[in-house]
Amino acid sequence: MTRLAVWVRLVGLDIRYFKVDSLTQIGNPLGETVKVYLHTASQARGKYAIICVELVLSEPLRAEIKVSKKWMRWMFL
Repeated sequence: MTRLAVWVRLVGLDIRYFKVDSLTQIGNPLGETVKVYLHTASQARGKYAIICVELVLSEPLRAEIKVSKKWMRWMFL
């Protein structure tokens, strides 16, 4: 196994990024974004975003990702 799809949560993300295309770009530095959780895309929750990314297991895992000049932590679900 060289790749693994995982769901991750981004806490504190500005609501303006709660669109499928924006979340796809935000998730891509972690790995290829596979899917955006339905309630995230519809902005139904607003407290955090949930996306599924495919990690390459041979590459180092990033602790943070940069979103519009702000570093954000993410967590596995």
